[in-house]
Amino acid sequence: MNFLAHVYLSDDIPKRQIGNFIADAVKGQLYQAYEDEIRLGILLHRKIDTFTDAHPFFRQSVRRLFDKFRHFSPVIVDMFFDHFLAKHWHKFHSVPLEQFVDSFYTSLKQHESVLPERTHRMLPFLFSENWLCQYQDVLGLKTILIQMDKRTQNKSMMRFATESLETDYESYQADFFNFMPEIQQFVANTLDEIKHNIKCNNVN
Repeated sequence: MNFLAHVYLSDDIPKRQIGNFIADAVKGQLYQAYEDEIRLGILLHRKIDTFTDAHPFFRQSVRRLFDKFRHFSPVIVDMFFDHFLAKHWHKFHSVPLEQFVDSFYTSLKQHESVLPERTHRMLPFLFSENWLCQYQDVLGLKTILIQMDKRTQNKSMMRFATESLETDYESYQADFFNFMPEIQQFVANTLDEIKHNIKCNNVN
């Protein structure tokens, strides 16, 4: 899952959203430097990624791309799934996407002091180009994928990924809709375990 899905799966709890958003920039045990709710978001992000990468519907989408995009395929499917979440947002959340994203951007600004340097460097682009809302249409998704491709010196070929998406759009969308209830249930089931582990670490 990519940024939008991780923020969405954080139960509208601002500090948990922050943790879920910054998790890729927080390596190893460094998460322990944060307060509990941000730590929960970081650990939840890691569990979501592990669950997603092994999930049959996600892997099915990856296989469609693998011959062309090789090890970049899972990253591209993450982006595809964020596209479908944004496009069908009204089926998953009662708050309109633009309002939800604006609220999250405000929260990011309020918590700038705790954001890792890697996240800080990304924020101007996130805000100015409104990445989380850009996912809604294929053209916006392509714009972001082009930027990501440039960061790999165009080795990933991600700029061409939307062509693959449009060729087999219904299949990718079906994988997304089959996957979402299962990741939502996984998150609900795993939260108590993470909270318990954080509590135990605090005691120790």
